[in-house]
Amino acid sequence: MENLLSKEICVKSDSNFTIINLDKLPETIMVTAAEADTYIEAYFENLHPLYPFLDRQEFSSHVLELGTQDTEDTNKALSALYHAVLALGNQYHNSGSFVPGSGKSWGLFQICLGHLPDLIVPTYSLVKLQALTAMSIFAMNASCIKLDQTLIYEAARVAQYIRYHKSCNAQESHLRLFWTIYYIEKMTAFYESNSSVIADEDIGCVVPAVPESTIGGYDWFLSATRLGRLCSMTYTSLFSTEATLKTKASLLTSIKLIQNRLEQWRLSVPMAYRPREALQLSKFERPSTKWIVIQAQYLYYNLVIAVERLSLHVDAEDDADTSPNQRNLMDAAQRVVELAPFIDLAPHMPIFVAGIMPMSATFVLFDLVICYPRHDETNKNLALLDQAAEYFTRLEMASKGVIPGRNIAEFATIARHYIRKIKFDGAGPGGVHQCDFSIPDLVQGSEKLGQRNLDMELENLCASSADNMRNFGGSHLPTMEKSLTQPMEPPSCLDPAILLEKSGESEYPIGSHPAFDFLFPDWTLDDRTIAELRHAAATSECDL
Repeated sequence: MENLLSKEICVKSDSNFTIINLDKLPETIMVTAAEADTYIEAYFENLHPLYPFLDRQEFSSHVLELGTQDTEDTNKALSALYHAVLALGNQYHNSGSFVPGSGKSWGLFQICLGHLPDLIVPTYSLVKLQALTAMSIFAMNASCIKLDQTLIYEAARVAQYIRYHKSCNAQESHLRLFWTIYYIEKMTAFYESNSSVIADEDIGCVVPAVPESTIGGYDWFLSATRLGRLCSMTYTSLFSTEATLKTKASLLTSIKLIQNRLEQWRLSVPMAYRPREALQLSKFERPSTKWIVIQAQYLYYNLVIAVERLSLHVDAEDDADTSPNQRNLMDAAQRVVELAPFIDLAPHMPIFVAGIMPMSATFVLFDLVICYPRHDETNKNLALLDQAAEYFTRLEMASKGVIPGRNIAEFATIARHYIRKIKFDGAGPGGVHQCDFSIPDLVQGSEKLGQRNLDMELENLCASSADNMRNFGGSHLPTMEKSLTQPMEPPSCLDPAILLEKSGESEYPIGSHPAFDFLFPDWTLDDRTIAELRHAAATSECDL
């Protein structure tokens, strides 16, 4: 998923490599005083409650100071902070873009990048670190997908260098800044499958009270730092290299501990904002409140999906179809998709929220539909896949094709085609439905040799979908001997001759499918493969 987004967004052509130029400043972007005030107001209204590292009055004094300086003597740290805030606020006034190097907001951000060499070298200061943090927030969107890790890790390094994490008597501005960096870095590291660069055991400062981040009794800032700590614990105990060396019993114990911690965190959230409870997002008056709730929910479900999938891999002997871990996994994926229509399809939305989480949930639901077509929740999962398809189609339209949403939308079509091919003819022994698993011909004349077959590819996809999903859901799972799911066992044997004789009976003609062009770009049939299939059909029978 990350490679797909990076390829489509950041490596579309060689010209993208010249967009970011740190050697010299770009041409000055004209911003009137009235426009600057509007952008600053938009920043503090929409983003400050989530990332409360700036003091409004102190920032206003910086702006006045910057206005009195000559161009040659401009404080580069102040300039970077000022233009980063303008770039962030500008995105809320229809001047942002999904394309790197495009739009007024990127032009303002490019000024910050021009100052970057001065921000990452000593002597460090509060303003330098604030500038790096503001730039890190901007880099979360689609146009900066290759800069987000670099900037937030650099901010974390500088924060520790100037020891903002050590002093128990630090100023409130220092504490706000450090803990904002802390939870952004922890969450970024987890969904990027990296270990955190901030050692939790080396922190000696308290989390400050932040009234701007408290909504209806819900202290978002404190809750976010706790969830960030939980991200770090989860990665270290379950997904690190050391964790892969644990015994099964030890790993299951660690999983249970993390599951308990996740439940404790969930219960600490007030009922109106709590994950897995009914939400009424339309009743939230402030846009920032809705954004806080969605981000908190997605960060929580990101952890749940990763932990429950690992649990299914480790404890593969249990019946996955009725496992409570699978129930939790399915519920988390369903709720992620249910929240997708409330996401603003705008350039300011972080790619983690706009792309990674809806995509991860789509793959989870698709995998469950394919592997458990007779599950009670299959119809609901199909409906949610349709909803996800609509979301990704709208996302591609909003991004003008920059984010390839149509590729993900195809999964809903594939799933429905697959379920239609399983014909429910009535219940067999024990109430199990008897299904027709006939597969159409792979070859229909010499002119069809190079074309792909939907149903055979679905069979291959079902067998390997659990392994393919390791790259999704915010974490790379340790290698296990058994897959997430067991392949389905149809009640009867089928002669492989069907592969060569029944293509004319299929209601789905052989042909190329757009989603498989994305999934299996090099999949073709050669003469040797066809000869082997004909030989198998003539000499043996096999169980599907």
